[in-house]
Amino acid sequence: MAVLAADIGGTTTTVALVTGKKLAHIEQAPTASIRDLGVFLKAYLEKHKVVVRFISIAAAGPVLGNTVALTNTKLTIDAKKLSTALKKRTILLNDFVAAGMAVPLLTKKDLLLIQPGSAEPRNVTLLGVGTGLGKALVLTREKIVVASEGGHCDLPLLHDELELGRFLTDKDGVLEYESVLSGRGIEHVYEYYAMLHKSAVDVMAADDDASRATKEFFVKVLARAAKNYVLETRADAIYLTGGVVRKNAQFIKERFLDELHCVRSTHDGFVKGIRIAIILHKNIGLLGAGNAVTR
Repeated sequence: MAVLAADIGGTTTTVALVTGKKLAHIEQAPTASIRDLGVFLKAYLEKHKVVVRFISIAAAGPVLGNTVALTNTKLTIDAKKLSTALKKRTILLNDFVAAGMAVPLLTKKDLLLIQPGSAEPRNVTLLGVGTGLGKALVLTREKIVVASEGGHCDLPLLHDELELGRFLTDKDGVLEYESVLSGRGIEHVYEYYAMLHKSAVDVMAADDDASRATKEFFVKVLARAAKNYVLETRADAIYLTGGVVRKNAQFIKERFLDELHCVRSTHDGFVKGIRIAIILHKNIGLLGAGNAVTR
């Protein structure tokens, strides 16, 4: 039987019926437009005239008990209240935990390889850029995902990046990975180079000098975050995901390894031996959430 899965991000909410690796009736709505998630999900089920036993919700924020207060919106989700209102067993998990649960289900066609690595990865560091930066460690054989809020870790900068760092601190109030690796971060970096505002989508699609500088700094920080994370965990793969990454996959692929290895490390040989890939699957959060019920 299908599972009703919802991937609730800071900007967009996506819902679908998930059966194994198959997703059906995929629909999206702005997260800010959803005032009552129970009403929203009930309307979806009535529209498609389906009966489900389970609802699995992946939400962009840390899970505390049975609730999630989304990090970048005002929406709060209570799994117990949803279960009572909809009369369905409801599972609530962090959106990046859900993405991690999808990793063992991915096939070769779902991946754009940047560096092949020497073996099938057992432990995968997962980083995803969208409204914010998600990070998780995936133990593929054990099918365990270790959650993280590492996007809010302090951002390390080189000497020639300090002026930009001060600018970002003034804009954000803090200096963390999300100060660059997020929608607002891309906009702030572009503002530093161009001295005017442009949306993150427009920046990543453009080819003017300021947009190119922004995208190149984005890849530099993404590679830095990935390298630090894989060294901390001793994983044997780096997988990159998220809408920003997927839509700019070729640009990132062409520059990622140069940025990854530009700062010498004692363990550079280790990093050169791991698999690095961009996930091309558009709905890994839904795929993972839908299959979390069977774990």
